[in-house]
Amino acid sequence: MRLALLPLLLLLSCTPATASTANRIVLPNGFHPQAIAASGNEIAVCGRRGDLAIVHGGTLIFPHAWCGANPTHMIAADVNGDGMPDFVVANHDTDYITLLQNHGGGRFTSHQIHVHSKPHPHTVAAADVNGDGQVDLITDSWAENRVTLVLADGHGGWESPGIGVPTGRGPYVNVVAADLDGDGHTDLAMPNARPDDPHDSVTILFGDGRGHFEPAAQSPIVAGPAPFMIAVADVNGDKRPDILVANYSGHITDTARDGLTWIRNDGGRHFTAFPERIVAGHGSWHIAAGDVNGDGFDDVAFNNAAEKSVTVVYGSSAGPRPGPTPSVTLQPEDLAIFGRRVIVIGGDRDEIWSVPVR
Repeated sequence: MRLALLPLLLLLSCTPATASTANRIVLPNGFHPQAIAASGNEIAVCGRRGDLAIVHGGTLIFPHAWCGANPTHMIAADVNGDGMPDFVVANHDTDYITLLQNHGGGRFTSHQIHVHSKPHPHTVAAADVNGDGQVDLITDSWAENRVTLVLADGHGGWESPGIGVPTGRGPYVNVVAADLDGDGHTDLAMPNARPDDPHDSVTILFGDGRGHFEPAAQSPIVAGPAPFMIAVADVNGDKRPDILVANYSGHITDTARDGLTWIRNDGGRHFTAFPERIVAGHGSWHIAAGDVNGDGFDDVAFNNAAEKSVTVVYGSSAGPRPGPTPSVTLQPEDLAIFGRRVIVIGGDRDEIWSVPVR
């Protein structure tokens, strides 16, 4: 494993002064970062060729682990219950997803898990959907209007290629697993942006804890002018997870419908949609959630690929409110919230941007 010690301890742990003083971490030439996720004290970045970079405890590490071909989406999840965050990657134009298993100290091994996905995986989620105490995996099969559940087999593996769950409309571009109704069971939410038949809505499926799902009474729910990617977070502090929607027209030259909308979780399996944009976006196809300013409310950030910036939207007791839009010098394509910073990557630049926010 190759190690490169960079001045990252200060970069990643300092108390930020403003949202405009961004820093960068330089990656090797030709890395072309494509997907990012963060958890605990680690940031994982997958490159276009499947290379893996880990920022761990102030050190930039390149483990001997492969992200798989065409990494397009990545999440952090402790899939084996050892207390360390693993990373799971959706691999575009393949028939598999990739597990990057964390062995501690920046050491990872990779495992490809073959899945049923038509045309191919775009997203991945991880949660226990059948109540056996094991973490299952979920990916999309939008061409069939389904998601695929890949259940844990109880022996450290998964029952590949998985089983389909109807969604009614095409789940694209991501699926999020969370307990939306507070019953202790995993539920699923997804935008309906199927490329050949997009709908301005989000589908919500309630789980029964035994691996079965049924649509919410209001589902699909109108969610904004062009729902493309969602995040789940409690942005109004009522202890109920809300759905935040990044709207993107699908064309970077047409940003008239881009920006952030939200669906408030009212409890009792009832939701209120606010389809008017809280703030406009410009090529806003990725979204991340976390408490970036430390006030106890979840916040969200989304990319503005058309104008080389990211927008932060703060949570509050009244719901999401506009925050800063700091500029970066790369075209931001994916991002993650890491403590008090938004971590940003773009495939056109071999670097990671760290944007402090307060």
